[in-house]
Amino acid sequence: IFQNLDKPCDFCTNDKILGNNFGKTYAWEWQNLANKRWYRCIDKGIKWPDGREVRFEIAIDITERKKAEEKMKRLLEREMEFKLRTSHYFFNPICIAKGFLELAKEEDGIDKIEKALKAIDRIEKVVKNIITKGEIKE
Repeated sequence: IFQNLDKPCDFCTNDKILGNNFGKTYAWEWQNLANKRWYRCIDKGIKWPDGREVRFEIAIDITERKKAEEKMKRLLEREMEFKLRTSHYFFNPICIAKGFLELAKEEDGIDKIEKALKAIDRIEKVVKNIITKGEIKE
């Protein structure tokens, strides 16, 4: 009735709480197909006052929690993408600058120092754009 079906539910947990598992508690999460809401279900086989073994279930609506978890997941994915893109824009010119400075140490190379300074300028542009516009670009 709760699932608007005319047969036992495909997700039935009777095997986890009845028979050899009678008296054991089984907790799970599921989205109701009829109303599209999420529930944390806690099931247990219990003895009814007339002696029958019956299914007892408590279903707690966790839809808002699930929505918050999905939002958090999307935000964490965006944060990871931001970190990956930002690290590229920082590490690439830093490696260039370090390489040219190392070469300049070995030789008397003004042109290499100029290239290193250009790479450092690239980093400065990225930092300024992140701070002022929230954009990861040079």
